[in-house]
Amino acid sequence: MLSRTQDTAMKSQSLAFLTLVFALLATSSAACSVSACMPSQSELRPNLVVKISHDNRPLARGTVKLVSNDGTRIVELLSKETDDGGSVHISELPPGDYWLSADLLGISAGTRCFHVAPTSSRKASGQISFDWGDAAPAAREAAGKLVHLQAGHRDNPIWNITNRVQVPISNARLSLRAPQSDAFYSTTSDNDGHFTFGEIPDGLYVLRVEAGAAAGGRSIEPVNLLFRLSHSAAQRNLSVDEADAIGGSCGGWSIEPHHATGL
Repeated sequence: MLSRTQDTAMKSQSLAFLTLVFALLATSSAACSVSACMPSQSELRPNLVVKISHDNRPLARGTVKLVSNDGTRIVELLSKETDDGGSVHISELPPGDYWLSADLLGISAGTRCFHVAPTSSRKASGQISFDWGDAAPAAREAAGKLVHLQAGHRDNPIWNITNRVQVPISNARLSLRAPQSDAFYSTTSDNDGHFTFGEIPDGLYVLRVEAGAAAGGRSIEPVNLLFRLSHSAAQRNLSVDEADAIGGSCGGWSIEPHHATGL
């Protein structure tokens, strides 16, 4: 038999656990998308160069954005495309804290938090370099399945978080673009979410997904995802998922190699 003190303690622990659970359930994709820089130890010079490359080759038409935060507001200072040498030059930055991002065809090359000091120290760098696409997942076929990962539908909220339901995304328009050439391919997902581009050359591709619908007529947000097509890859095709933000997860899109032997 529990004492009154023990009973009170157990009720307090249960309440704290439920509070945590409902806080996690309330997590939104908007909250997950907030980016902030803590005071950065990375010092850069007021005049600097940002470079984007892949396989040691410069990438033109990449986008570099620079944002400042003075503690009261966030201001976008710059948005420029890389030149034929894969570079963007930034000049005369005043002292302060900054956040820089770089991408190509909607695929992130990386981000960097840094500060500019009133007087640059010896350790201050004048260059930021990003390697784009080097960690792209690989598959042997440009084929796979589109799935929307939703929360479970049972009465138990914890079970619903840990056991998502896979709902096919049908009638989505998909396209492939090779970032270093003019190659372009397109297809559509079927009623079960399956898609295939057929035989295309090996290489790095940006997969764009748009205009599909999951169960209940829910529209999907367009997205660009990166993968490498290689006949020597360990996995055969691709699993392309859009997950709801739930249970502390930010949700969003992912693309992963899959071992499935058929579509």
